[in-house]
Amino acid sequence: MYEDPSIGVLTGKGFYWNWGPNYTADAVVLRTSEAGQREILLIQRSDTGAWALPGGFIETTCSEDPETAARREAAEETGVTIPDDCPGWLVYQGPLADPRATANAWPNTSAYLFDVTGQELARPRGNDDAVDARWFTLETRELPLHGSHGLIIQQALASTALLVLDLRA
Repeated sequence: MYEDPSIGVLTGKGFYWNWGPNYTADAVVLRTSEAGQREILLIQRSDTGAWALPGGFIETTCSEDPETAARREAAEETGVTIPDDCPGWLVYQGPLADPRATANAWPNTSAYLFDVTGQELARPRGNDDAVDARWFTLETRELPLHGSHGLIIQQALASTALLVLDLRA
């Protein structure tokens, strides 16, 4: 990986395995606490210390679909298994702002929303490449978030409002 002075950006594959889009999946896991507060499950990244959605690369060698990858990554990074009967809603699909991206290789994610309210879940703990994992109230604003994850969370919350309206119709 090197910086091309003629265009002023990093070129090559850099951190990524493939030229062009590198497909990833993220899990936006929400719940309503016993106190009635909406909460989101986040991990603390080991590389930057920033908070992020649980997520990672889709296992293309076994033809893993994005929703399955989001569920797997949530379990690997937080110890929280999203129940199979908990539907996933696609809330974002596309490229992400990521400091590791180059002009030639970048992440392209599928983010799924899971509402696990009322489910029996393990207590979150940092695993795999996450040093910590916790539930945060949606009112928490001071967290440094990784890349485009703040925008994905906003998109998911907007989708939640639309889902509620759709279910009431």
